[in-house]
Amino acid sequence: MFKPKSDAMNVGQQIIKIPCRNGLLFQQDQEVVFDVPRNVGFADLANAYVEVDVSIGQPNQETLNQTMPLLQPDRVTGCQSMINTMRVISESGRKIEELYPYNVAAQLHYNATEDEGVLAKRTRMEGCATSYQVLDSPWCVPNRPVLSNADPQAAAAPADPADPIGVIATANDSAQQVTRKVCLPLLGGMFQATRSFPCLAVPFSVSILLEKATRCLRLTGESEVVPLDNVAGAVDVFYVAARAKYSGISGGLAIQDITDIVEGEESINKACNFPFRVGQHVQFVGTNSATVSRVITHIGVVNATGTDGAGANAGSIQVKVGAIGGGVGNGTTGASGDGTLQMYATNRNGNGALLSGTAGYTWNNPRLVIPKVVPPAATVQAISRAIAQGKFSMDIISHTCYQNAIASGITASANIIPAELTRAKSIVSAPVVQSELDLLRNSNALCSQYLDANQYQYSINNQLRPDRRVDLSREQYPTLVPVPTDEIQRPYQYGKYIGAFHLHECEKTLVSSNIRPRNLKFITLTESTADRPLGTATASPSARSGSWFVGRALGAGPGTSENLVTKAVILYLDYRTNTDNKLLYNFVYHVRTIAVGMNGTQIFY
Repeated sequence: MFKPKSDAMNVGQQIIKIPCRNGLLFQQDQEVVFDVPRNVGFADLANAYVEVDVSIGQPNQETLNQTMPLLQPDRVTGCQSMINTMRVISESGRKIEELYPYNVAAQLHYNATEDEGVLAKRTRMEGCATSYQVLDSPWCVPNRPVLSNADPQAAAAPADPADPIGVIATANDSAQQVTRKVCLPLLGGMFQATRSFPCLAVPFSVSILLEKATRCLRLTGESEVVPLDNVAGAVDVFYVAARAKYSGISGGLAIQDITDIVEGEESINKACNFPFRVGQHVQFVGTNSATVSRVITHIGVVNATGTDGAGANAGSIQVKVGAIGGGVGNGTTGASGDGTLQMYATNRNGNGALLSGTAGYTWNNPRLVIPKVVPPAATVQAISRAIAQGKFSMDIISHTCYQNAIASGITASANIIPAELTRAKSIVSAPVVQSELDLLRNSNALCSQYLDANQYQYSINNQLRPDRRVDLSREQYPTLVPVPTDEIQRPYQYGKYIGAFHLHECEKTLVSSNIRPRNLKFITLTESTADRPLGTATASPSARSGSWFVGRALGAGPGTSENLVTKAVILYLDYRTNTDNKLLYNFVYHVRTIAVGMNGTQIFY
């Protein structure tokens, strides 16, 4: 009969964009600082994000950038991988949070919370990708689709630039890096708290240290090495041996000529899928290969008539190279008939270095976007009185990282974790290999790996947890369905086997760490010889971007934790064999209280 009066509070909301304090353009190893002043009032930090325009390559060096291969951030974390450390410091100098290594923890967080819908959102907003293929990358536009020709490098340019082309011979028709605006939600405890933060009492600054480019960028298209067909002598025209890898109208079946460019069919044009471009510097490896760098001048697709005799190269991608600076430049000095000829996008000695320039990226005009909550005046007065009386506090779930080194040759390691925390929620231990970190072919610096572990167990206050050792030896066996050498790892494919006990402990640990897992297959997606990119037999095994870890939940349920003060915490992690130096990141997730009173800001944890 009568509608009851609602006790809901009408809360207004505004969006505030805070520019960076210390500049507009930032590159690797530089620090980005935002100051959040008092006049922000109450901030909804859970929905705050960093808005920034990101460019891959060296700033204001377009000619140099054109000589480099196509690059993109790690596909799982996108531009989150570019953050090495994040610090949150109050105006009075009190350190509220320091998250290091931020990108390693983000890699685990993003892997665990990924599903198809979330990945689609992150691809649009944060620069992530479903794979490292050219057409899946949001960081480049692919090569222009081409018609097939008997000898593409001799094809004439069309009279009308809008007409289909028979060969890619200019930089304008080639793949290009693009600048993207990304919106990065921050993963710190303050930025995941559900309560609004009182900036009017605790103004603070956010400091972001950017990661090295070679540790967060990857080669687009897994394009470091491409196998080539045999050649009969010193030549400057080559044919790519991996026909099926770059798709095509007929895939791996009988060759069908590309006689027209149909709108919507660009994704099956081999030129669009090919991860090389005109102007890019390359080197050759194999019998009688040239030792100097060459530059790609033409890219095309051979039709059924083919060249070199009755369609011998029909359906292949044709690549013509020249000397750097202009003129003829052969890729071989003689015949190569033993199937060893390869084209490298990086240094031919296999160290992964670029042939010209250095990899880089740029953050342009970063801004911290914060939703400002505008509560009623009576609510503001009540909170202000609580702050003045020293009765206001809020809890966040943050993490502190303790590091242990495990040298090669040590198969039974005892790792002391000096966590003097009163309300610990969980321990996440992630071993990161310390070799080949600065390479564009892998994500070794971001991904924790299995590395032939055998078993583990924690000891907390002289009590073994769990009460029996967790066996890891099952994960030593290869994948059930290995990836062929001319394919890439598909998002729906699982990796190695995993033990049920380990999986159970991992799920409990993630939930206690305030991470709600949507999948657990990422734990096995870390390494396998069958998952290396095409042609890279000596490449690092971390071709995929999973996150292997061991962990232990310390809280029995929501709102519970464990006091680790004066308690010895040790991780016993054994390996079957150990040939790698490893750095063990022990992330201890815990409850941290931010108390505000007349004496300023105080942190309890």
